[in-house]
Amino acid sequence: ANILAYYDAWTNYIVLYEETRMFGTNPEIAVGQTISTIAHEGAHQILHNIGVQQRLSQWPMWMAEGLAEYLAPTKLGRKMSWKGAGLVNDLRMLELEFYVKAKAFDSPPGEMIAHTVQGARLTSTGYATAWALTHYLANEEKAAFRSILQELTQLGPWQRLGTPNREGLIEAQLTSFRQHVSTPLEKLEADLIAYLDELPYTDPFASAPHYVALITLKRDKETGWKANIFHTELQARRWSAQFIRQLDEDIQRHVEIVRVPSRPAAHQLIRQYARSRK
Repeated sequence: ANILAYYDAWTNYIVLYEETRMFGTNPEIAVGQTISTIAHEGAHQILHNIGVQQRLSQWPMWMAEGLAEYLAPTKLGRKMSWKGAGLVNDLRMLELEFYVKAKAFDSPPGEMIAHTVQGARLTSTGYATAWALTHYLANEEKAAFRSILQELTQLGPWQRLGTPNREGLIEAQLTSFRQHVSTPLEKLEADLIAYLDELPYTDPFASAPHYVALITLKRDKETGWKANIFHTELQARRWSAQFIRQLDEDIQRHVEIVRVPSRPAAHQLIRQYARSRK
């Protein structure tokens, strides 16, 4: 029900489904998602046709989908188009922004990468994480990235690195990944998140209303604060609640959620708030 398109390696056709409901409720997102989907499936087709991925071979999902996302970022706005291979995928960055902010409090370090690399199937967030990991390796761990690709290009029809367990994870994929990438998963994940923070990300909905979570902290005579930006009030309140749960009981705290007309306005509010706390 959630499939918009798929590439059939057997017939070499791309099958697209019209999502009429989304065009009726949010045409801007629908058009952007359609263009992104066509580019993504086209990348799969090209990779098979030029022999990078042997036809009917079963690559790990994180690399198969991450590489397609890496090759197919789209430019949103008045003139929607393909941006160019390896450029920032703004739609995936938008999704990662939500995910990373939420997971900061409740996921063990390294779990995000381990789960993505082992996944026999990926959620939408999994696609975003796969893109991020591929983008990071292609730019920061080039030797490891090349060696991973070299191994996978040797897989023939119906060949795969392993079979899924009851949880839908393929442990052999993580074993293979560790053979190419020596960095501990905990550090790799921290490096990946820091890398994403530095990418030139353009919020595709920057002109839409945003919510700023402002948290004032006080312990004895010491004061501090924390702020973050979200696209919905629910996300802002969830993040604030998660942050507060990590605090010591003797720390006083005050939470304020402010709705602003755009992302630039959100950044301006945080700058003003920071100046007022000095």
